[in-house]
Amino acid sequence: AEECEPPCANGGTCTGPNTCTCASGWTGSSCEDFVCDPRCANGGTCTGPNTCTCAGAWTGPTCTESMCEQPCEPNGTCIGINTCECNDGWTGAYCEDFICDPACQNGGTCIGPNTCKCPDGWGGPKCEEERI
Repeated sequence: AEECEPPCANGGTCTGPNTCTCASGWTGSSCEDFVCDPRCANGGTCTGPNTCTCAGAWTGPTCTESMCEQPCEPNGTCIGINTCECNDGWTGAYCEDFICDPACQNGGTCIGPNTCKCPDGWGGPKCEEERI
């Protein structure tokens, strides 16, 4: 039998003189360091052998699953279980609806995030300027 000094740790197997073959989730000359393979995604941190601690609203073995059943992107960010934080100009459960805030004035119509279409005779960002 081969001898390894120091001995292989964490389920590693000595496969040659001072050569360890490490178990899944471990690396290093004596299998002393843990690793995540595949790597943790979306800001997750490897905190144990093949164990990711996820950041924000990410979950799953490698932090690739969003906590939101439907995507909030590109108009917002998933911040918790089925909870979106919408970018300015967007609203709705999954940030799918645009809004104008403040609202369009003088009969203007909101046609996009904070974008008003003004009726004849009116202009400005919120249709607040009378044009003569």
